[in-house]
Amino acid sequence: LSYVTVLTLYDNSLSSLPDLSPLQSLHTLSARKNQLETLPPSVGKLRHLSWLYLQSNCITHLPDELGLCSNLMLIDLSD
Repeated sequence: LSYVTVLTLYDNSLSSLPDLSPLQSLHTLSARKNQLETLPPSVGKLRHLSWLYLQSNCITHLPDELGLCSNLMLIDLSD
């Protein structure tokens, strides 16, 4: 899993995501069209994360650890 750079979880009716910390090379996470309310705190360990697509979810809270993603350039929470 340490070599995965793009993870697409589009339209899966997910209500939560698992621990993301094994995905150390991840730069794009797309979890559009699910039922997510938040992200796991382990998202803060994704130092290469640049693009985060979370459109069409039920996001009510983002973990403070997201601020540790120093390469993050885009978070899309539309719709």
